[in-house]
Amino acid sequence: MGWVLIATVLTFTPWHGVVRNPGQGWSAAGGASRFAELDAVVNVGAGYHRYQWNWLEPQEGCYDWSMLDRDIEFFAAKGLPFGFRIMCANYHSPGRECSPQWVFEKGAKNFVFAGLPYSLPDGTMTRDHVTPVFDDPLFIDAHRRFIEALAKRYDGDPRLSGVDIGSFGNWGEWHCWELWPKGTGAKQMQKVSAAVRRQYADMYLSNFRKTPLQFLSGDVEMLKYSAGASGFGVGLRRDGVGDPGLKWCGDERYAIFPQMADVWKHRPVWFEWWAVCTDFGRPGTFQEKWTIPEPIDWMLKNHVSLVNTTPFNPVKCKTELPDVYPLLKKIDLFAGARLVAESATLARDGLCLSIKLTGSNNGSSRIHLPYVAEYVFFDGTGRVVKAIPSAFNPCAVLPGRFEHEERILLSENLSQGLSLRLRVRHCSDVLADFRWAVKEVDAQGALLLGDVSSVGFPCHGGRE
Repeated sequence: MGWVLIATVLTFTPWHGVVRNPGQGWSAAGGASRFAELDAVVNVGAGYHRYQWNWLEPQEGCYDWSMLDRDIEFFAAKGLPFGFRIMCANYHSPGRECSPQWVFEKGAKNFVFAGLPYSLPDGTMTRDHVTPVFDDPLFIDAHRRFIEALAKRYDGDPRLSGVDIGSFGNWGEWHCWELWPKGTGAKQMQKVSAAVRRQYADMYLSNFRKTPLQFLSGDVEMLKYSAGASGFGVGLRRDGVGDPGLKWCGDERYAIFPQMADVWKHRPVWFEWWAVCTDFGRPGTFQEKWTIPEPIDWMLKNHVSLVNTTPFNPVKCKTELPDVYPLLKKIDLFAGARLVAESATLARDGLCLSIKLTGSNNGSSRIHLPYVAEYVFFDGTGRVVKAIPSAFNPCAVLPGRFEHEERILLSENLSQGLSLRLRVRHCSDVLADFRWAVKEVDAQGALLLGDVSSVGFPCHGGRE
């Protein structure tokens, strides 16, 4: 008995609510420990955390990956990716060192600076923190060995959204702000040559060959170097949105890197706020003249995929700024990709099924995680009978409208009463399916393309 698709033209109803998709929306900073409270107030699409070097290599050559493993596994269990950064100096460190003490005991140069107060075992408070001298050869060699070990364990892990090229500077942000010797009265940052800074970048570029990398935009020279000959070798991060003096592509300081404006088409853009939400618009702060929603609109205009929750604190925003909190929904809805199908036209010619799909990407960017599309046939019990790869590339859909046409070959042995769906799945099947933002989807977000029946059987779920 031959095949026929009764419902040849389908139209879809846009879903205007929030759609959770991996790698889109907000990144829950703080790892697994803060996911629940953040997920209750914003659309979390990834996890993120910054790890001090001394947490992961407390003794030379003895690595403790348990903290990082736990965070990666936690988010992967929810179908979400995870990203991270390594820090060697941390103004907010809960202790004296951020880099392991053993590296200084071996002779690596360092000095004390005044950071955030923390409590000593006897209950007294101190602001004494230790920073490495970043151009010290002994320190560089020791840290290079650590990054090699880090990459050996995690490079290519499909659960990762990416790794920051970090390590250098305060918070691994490629600047040495606040890292000046305590008690000298001098506010002079470490001045480290480009040749030395390239060594830190190369630690990541040489060892992370599979997992995507991101670079902080503040060090323009190293950003251009890390981006490589194509200009698109790394994604972009900017930690400081909300600062009225924010510099970004188009500013004269980025003239040496003209490809920067198009990086978002090839690699993700990840933004982070300058300060806690209650500082925005408050007299006497950097944010006095840049109040919400300006930073939100700026991030979306600049094709953000993920917005980090720290230090903004959406939980605090909901409780203390009830007039501002609803504005965060723009990020929930539009950061990253948002695929909306409009219509599907299906026609059969023998065993060939022709499909034309129209729709739009209503988000600010494209899908940057590795996703593919496939046509899946289900029987009445929900069992997958057959899956056929689609030529539709969901990762190639930039913001705006799209059209796609193709023909797929059906098998003669497919039985009657099957439903056809267009699924967008993670290449390694370790992250959740990418959900279409329409009402006509199944529980996993696959697009419903109607019932395929043998001649004479009614069709459900479609329109002529």
